[in-house]
Amino acid sequence: MKSRVAKLATIISLTALVLALAGSNVAITTSAAQGKGKAKQSQGQKLYLSHCASCHGDDGKGNGPVASSLKSSVGDLTQIKKVEGKFPVKELKGTISGTYLVQVHGKREMPVWSNVLTNKQIDDLVKYLGSIQK
Repeated sequence: MKSRVAKLATIISLTALVLALAGSNVAITTSAAQGKGKAKQSQGQKLYLSHCASCHGDDGKGNGPVASSLKSSVGDLTQIKKVEGKFPVKELKGTISGTYLVQVHGKREMPVWSNVLTNKQIDDLVKYLGSIQK
């Protein structure tokens, strides 16, 4: 039993490390791109690149460096389905904060970000996601 718990703890630790490294790599890449004259990023875009891009990709299409290691496919955030003809702000806030369970994530592979981000930051992130819809 102890070895099973130890293996699970190791897997969780390695996953967290991969996510942290992928997130820091994205942030470094983004900072370098900004230095080359790119337009100033919004607060939501900065949050997205540092917290979401490792799974969802820089472009939001679900092709981040960690995506292939997850059990479920990662959603394309550039094509979020509207609810009653409107961008689903409430649902996205709930998904990001962890108060709304997304069935495609199964047992919630997606981190609960309310432990990391403030309500204002989640609002900024949702606003950015609205801006990248195709």
